[in-house]
Amino acid sequence: MTPTNIDYSAFKLPLLPDTAPAPDDDEDEESPSKEEVLEAMQERIPANAIFIGSLNEEICNWTSWELDDHFYLLPWKADGFEWALFRISWDDNWGRYEWEPISRISGVTEAKNAVRAMMDHWITKCGMDGPDNPPYGNLADEF
Repeated sequence: MTPTNIDYSAFKLPLLPDTAPAPDDDEDEESPSKEEVLEAMQERIPANAIFIGSLNEEICNWTSWELDDHFYLLPWKADGFEWALFRISWDDNWGRYEWEPISRISGVTEAKNAVRAMMDHWITKCGMDGPDNPPYGNLADEF
C-alpha cells in the first residue's frame, strides 16, 4: 500500500489564469457582474474536475466580509500525484474572484477519500477546525 502524501507546494492549474477580472462599478461601461465572472471562471474548469461544494456566508467580527468559496477536485497525473484540490475564492478586499490551488495528494485512488483527506488536512492546517468553523468541516462530510 502506498503511503498518503498531501503536498502544499505551489502548482499551476491547467488552462486557468491566475485571477479573473474584477467586476467594475463604472456606470459608463457594461462590465460583467460578480455572478457572470464566477460563471465564466467555472466554464474554464476542465470537464474531468469534480465539484465538491460551495460556501457563501458573511463573517462578522470587528468588521464583516463575504466568504464565497467553490471547491473542486481535479484528477492529477503529474509529479506522482493522483488528485489536486482547488477553489475559486472571492477576495472581498479586492472585489474579485481568484483561483487558489490548495494541495495535491498521492497514495489515494478514490475521489471521495482524496477529498476527505485533503479537506480535513487543509482545514486543520489553516486553523479552521472546531465548533467555531463548522461550514468548512461540513463541506467534506457532504461530498
